[in-house]
Amino acid sequence: RALVASRIDAGALLALAPLAPALPAAFVDWLRAARPSGVLRDVEVVGMAGGPLRASAAVEGLGFRVIGQAPGVAGLSGRVQGDADGLVFTPDTAATVVVDWPAGFGPPAHEVRLRGELALWRDGSGWQLQAPALRIDGQGYGAAVRGGLVFEGDGSRPRMDLAAEVDEARVPVAKRFWIRHLMPGQAVHWLDTALVDGRVLDGRAVVSGDLDDWPFSAGPGGAGAGLFHASALLEDAEVRFDPDWPPANALDGRVDFIAAGFTLEGRGRVGAVPVESLRAGIADFGEAPLRVDAVLAADAKPVLALLRASPLREGREEVLDALDASGPLRARFGLVLPLGGDGEDSGPQVRGRVSLAGARLAETRWDLAFDDVHGEALYDESGFAAQGLRVRQDGRPGLLSLRAGDRHVATPGMAFEAELAASLASSELAERAPQLAWLGERLEGRSDWTLALGLPDDAGADGSGGQLRLRSNLVGTRLALPEPLGKPAGEALAARIDLGFPMGEGDVDVVLGQRVALRTRSTGGRTGVLAVLGRDRVDAAPPASGLRITGRTPVLDAIEWVGLFGGDGAAEGDGLELRGIDVLADRLQLLGGVFPSTRVVARPGRGGTGVRFDGAALAGRLTIPDGDGAPVEARVERLHW
Repeated sequence: RALVASRIDAGALLALAPLAPALPAAFVDWLRAARPSGVLRDVEVVGMAGGPLRASAAVEGLGFRVIGQAPGVAGLSGRVQGDADGLVFTPDTAATVVVDWPAGFGPPAHEVRLRGELALWRDGSGWQLQAPALRIDGQGYGAAVRGGLVFEGDGSRPRMDLAAEVDEARVPVAKRFWIRHLMPGQAVHWLDTALVDGRVLDGRAVVSGDLDDWPFSAGPGGAGAGLFHASALLEDAEVRFDPDWPPANALDGRVDFIAAGFTLEGRGRVGAVPVESLRAGIADFGEAPLRVDAVLAADAKPVLALLRASPLREGREEVLDALDASGPLRARFGLVLPLGGDGEDSGPQVRGRVSLAGARLAETRWDLAFDDVHGEALYDESGFAAQGLRVRQDGRPGLLSLRAGDRHVATPGMAFEAELAASLASSELAERAPQLAWLGERLEGRSDWTLALGLPDDAGADGSGGQLRLRSNLVGTRLALPEPLGKPAGEALAARIDLGFPMGEGDVDVVLGQRVALRTRSTGGRTGVLAVLGRDRVDAAPPASGLRITGRTPVLDAIEWVGLFGGDGAAEGDGLELRGIDVLADRLQLLGGVFPSTRVVARPGRGGTGVRFDGAALAGRLTIPDGDGAPVEARVERLHW
């Protein structure tokens, strides 16, 4: 018997297929919904009942509709030959086949050309579809594929054993092959935005397993039920791991898609910073976040520029903009970016460390510069901390600590903290704090100091609301002041200075052991100082201008104090005039004599300063004139020499 026809409507023929009793119900349902279409030409079927069968035909425009999450095909053309056990389809190499899978690959549909053979044969109760050597050429991509599918005939998904070698392509082509309906939307969005450009070389893929177990993720017991592994080399790629960070570019490396995740290893650049090692990956697109680990070896200047262009700048604009850095460093960078697989998005997490080996750091607002910086800094998305950096300032060694961000600062509410332990000359202190110019002029030498700076969250460019604390034992510094404050350079005396910002305004507290506590306040270009002898704190406000001295002291050289700041001495004291003295001295040094337990009260007046003495051994008044050469007048009521 034979059937010969020049043309048969393949759609109408396939519409009769559901009448065949041996077809699975699921396949019958799909045939009815998919509405296959196409034309068979030069049809020839020759066979005998119960005997051999031979068939051949030319296929034109065979296709079927998209149904649910299954793909649709159009334009499949070629020649089919077969017998009772199977058939072989040879595609028309000139025909364009349209593969439309909105649920999987998404739009637009793929337009490909096929070259090779597809063989279909019965295998027990099922079927096998094999491609021993199939060439696929699409728009911007191509691949050589071998392998096939095994259909069990029970309505389940087939088993796939397939290997492919992929031609060179551009990186964005990969976006056309995500199986979108099986991946979380955020994972797909990240892949679509992250893969910007570059070349894909030496691409290979292997799929082996029952597609009911796709994507073959490893279970608690170990390996998955199948294998999916696609790999390729990347050359000069650009990958934007996070939309808020500069992209990695000039990236050369290897990418592997395994089961439901991927890994990337390579090297490249981020901005102007070379990245000597980069590892990135998602363990499971459905659950795990993106993880990025990078090792940088570069000059500090472009790294600082990178930080300024990153989300780490937010809330720390003043701090980072005022920093300058150069010199060698190594850094590790870690990013964890949740992709919403667990229904939550806690935001990106950043972790890393920076190792400095001879770098230079500078803070432009306070005109500070440090050379030969060695040490490590830790950072995360909230800020950074660098403890105990070894530095040199003006050629002298020191230790520098820097902290920024609420997780790193020692004091809640502070945005930035810095500590410096170094040897400083007294003249440097006077230069840094104009309110202390009068005191700085009377300090001679150099001592070890610890400086602690704290700037609050709402500090402006001038550091408003910030504080600077200075501590020293003053060994090496001579205090050229009258008793009880004078001391030689070799003597230790605990010094504490606390001042607020902006510099040149507000209060400055100075404590010298238990000898004196001073508070200085500058307002409108005028400076007032309150000195409380024998105390380590000041509770009252200083005068609007000038110097007032109160308290109790073991020893006092009253005439020296009056001469230093009273009358013409005010000019020598940078205009700091004496406003008054009210002190109880256990030992009063006066005109070569020593008098016990004497109260001294001094007030400036017209032409000079009046001093009142009141004690068991001395009582009386003394007038010290303002001008040089004028006589000192004294009225003594009681004197025991």
